Amino acid sequence: MFVAITSTTLTQENEHMVADSLAWFNSDRQMAELLLGISASPRTGPSLRLMDHLVGHYSKEVPVSVPGRGGVPVDLCMEYKRELQASSKKYLDAFKRHMPVEAVVLGRAVRTTLGQLRFIAWFQKLGLHEYLRDNEQAIKQHMNDKMKGTRTALAVCPKRSEAALHRGNFVMEF
Repeated sequence: MFVAITSTTLTQENEHMVADSLAWFNSDRQMAELLLGISASPRTGPSLRLMDHLVGHYSKEVPVSVPGRGGVPVDLCMEYKRELQASSKKYLDAFKRHMPVEAVVLGRAVRTTLGQLRFIAWFQKLGLHEYLRDNEQAIKQHMNDKMKGTRTALAVCPKRSEAALHRGNFVMEF
């Protein structure tokens, strides 16, 4: 076991959400290492702010395709909205400070929350950590421009009129 919960203030109805995330992180040591890199101090993985910006802002303006159900690519922005509708922002938020969870990740104590655990697991399941690594500079530039109130990022990545949901050749069998 790579990740174990040591203390929580969650109700029984919320504990199943933690169990789903734990199953994901415990499925592979690399997943637990990514969790540790993001949530431990000092941080060695991507920042939660950059991860949140990718799914909440960058994907609205730049087409990002992720594997959807059945492996069919879908737009990240739409997938994030769908996930929020299914589970509520309260339970899928990188910055939610309620519902604390104390865990041991690869032998190190980590303090996190239910929302952060679920957000990081969802982010990793979609393979977004790889996309973030490959496009980190463009996403950082977009975030900085958005924070400054300038729109220079749009000169490089113009706002799309409609989401690009499918790319390539796909075979669907029923």
